[in-house]
Amino acid sequence: MIEQGFDAVICNPPYFKLAKSDPRSRACSIVIHGQPNIYGLFMAVGASVLREGGRFVFITPRSFASGSYFQRLREFFFRLVVPTDIHVFGSRSEAFEDVLQEAVIIAGTRAKGWTRSAKERLLRLTSSAGISDLDCRSMRRVPIGDVLQGDSRHRVLYLPANKDDDRVRSLVQSWKGSLHHFGWEVSTGPVVAFRAKQFLRDKRIARAIPLLWLQNVSAMHVTWPLESRKAQYLAIEKDADPIVLSNLNYVVLRRFSAKEEKRRLTAAPLLASSFSYQKIGLENHLNYIHKPRGQLTIDETYGLSALFNSRVLDTYFRISNGSTQVNASELRSMPLPDISTIRRIGAQARTDPSDFESIVAREVGRAR
Repeated sequence: MIEQGFDAVICNPPYFKLAKSDPRSRACSIVIHGQPNIYGLFMAVGASVLREGGRFVFITPRSFASGSYFQRLREFFFRLVVPTDIHVFGSRSEAFEDVLQEAVIIAGTRAKGWTRSAKERLLRLTSSAGISDLDCRSMRRVPIGDVLQGDSRHRVLYLPANKDDDRVRSLVQSWKGSLHHFGWEVSTGPVVAFRAKQFLRDKRIARAIPLLWLQNVSAMHVTWPLESRKAQYLAIEKDADPIVLSNLNYVVLRRFSAKEEKRRLTAAPLLASSFSYQKIGLENHLNYIHKPRGQLTIDETYGLSALFNSRVLDTYFRISNGSTQVNASELRSMPLPDISTIRRIGAQARTDPSDFESIVAREVGRAR
């Protein structure tokens, strides 16, 4: 750390991933966990070279706000810097070209021990779709404790753009359940296409099983096979055993959303009865929810799918995450309503999957 420090650090850092072995990662190992992104290193260094009372202004992706990869950065950064202003760009296409993540401008002041008076501090939170509507941006002041939650090791920065977002966050955070609480798990599809080329098949052959990709999954529906350039079958050979799954009831979720898509979360029920196969393949751009040493019921499968497709959970996810990627760790930590509510949602969604939005709204409102 520099003895005197700088009066201000203003930066628009580059955004790209680094290997842990990269000299820049090693130099900033105190804030590294998982896959580092260089913009996080700039944030850490920028905060550390400020003098007490110095000002910090960065424009970055908002992915640092949550998730395990940036956990150490948040712990380090918010120990040094008290945030005073945050501007959220709501669109991934209107502010910058070729940027997959939503961006934020975060401004703050270096202040030793500021968390002791955090409840008394207000943060100015503004938002706009992009650059063109900056002059008519929304603006409000909120207590820092309402947006920066958790202890120093598990802080998450929530960025509710308006009072409707506040209501959604309050509702979801009142839920006491979670995947782990109910004995469920979320995993990532084990088929990595470039590593499994020898098993991919365009047409059905003997000893081949269904292979599902992100493109096979839409809200509440799985379509297979597709007319697609993506191979729809996986050959069952001896070496393929580690990348195939038993054909059970799953909830499959897209791990990525396209830049123009309105929803981040897209989920569908995948029932064992859908396929006359004992095994299936799920490609690496899908997550799947399952029950270890057991199987989700049909009502649980439909209920979880409806919830993850709903406006409520999609809004909650957006409040804390501006990335196109949906990580398994974030799904594990997401609050869920009680299991009886999930099953009631599923029982109704089985009958009319297209009506999932009103079913979820009705049932989570009743459960409050």
